[in-house]
Amino acid sequence: DDDDDDDENNSTSRLYFSGKHILKAVQQDLKDRYGLSDATDLVISGCSAGGLATFYHCDDWAAQSNNAAVKAACVPQSGLFLDNSNNRSTFYPTVMKWAHVQHNVSILTECWEHHLAPFECMFAENIMPYIRTPVFVLNSRFDSWQVANDLESRDADKINAWGNRLTRVLFDNLLFRDSKHGAFVDSCLHHCGGWNLVIDKATAIKATHQWYEKNSTTTSGAQLVWLQDRAYPNQCADATMLIDGIVAAAVLQ
Repeated sequence: DDDDDDDENNSTSRLYFSGKHILKAVQQDLKDRYGLSDATDLVISGCSAGGLATFYHCDDWAAQSNNAAVKAACVPQSGLFLDNSNNRSTFYPTVMKWAHVQHNVSILTECWEHHLAPFECMFAENIMPYIRTPVFVLNSRFDSWQVANDLESRDADKINAWGNRLTRVLFDNLLFRDSKHGAFVDSCLHHCGGWNLVIDKATAIKATHQWYEKNSTTTSGAQLVWLQDRAYPNQCADATMLIDGIVAAAVLQ
């Protein structure tokens, strides 16, 4: 710690980012006190920034159990932030570039090897192809935070284009690559929450459980993907309401 860190205007003050040290300390504590090393079921999840971190550290968490038969899975919620860095005027890509440098980020070097700009691996869409642990994505096609802070538009055509792009990225970069992955993707304007949303008579909670049980017992068969492919705007503006009727579950063979 800097002796002058109480002086916010002191040019000699230093700011330390210890995210990796905190992560490793938490993992070690879970091993020492709660038996993480012997875990039989290991589900890693988080929402928003925590959802993005779930993509980042999915394989690392899955490797923390020494149990060869461990059932490990990652369930990121509202963490599929798109790479909109081509639009240099938007807030989010600028922040991610800054964070990559200032935080001295080190995540999935395999992703770095395939991207000319390493900061691109800060976006979930670019890191998904390299995740080996089964992933079940919970996300809105029209994530309200992304619409406001990354797309930065209220135009319905632009919002629909954004939702179509997110859906395409999810399928191309994750779901089409391995049938062990799954997703529950709704068309409501929300960020996080929505556990009681219903697609084809299944809530997000039930869908997650069904996917996890399938992946814990078999590695073959139909891929489980619940997709609500509605255009924006729609009647699903309130993410707390139950949706039924004009919805569909896509089961990929």
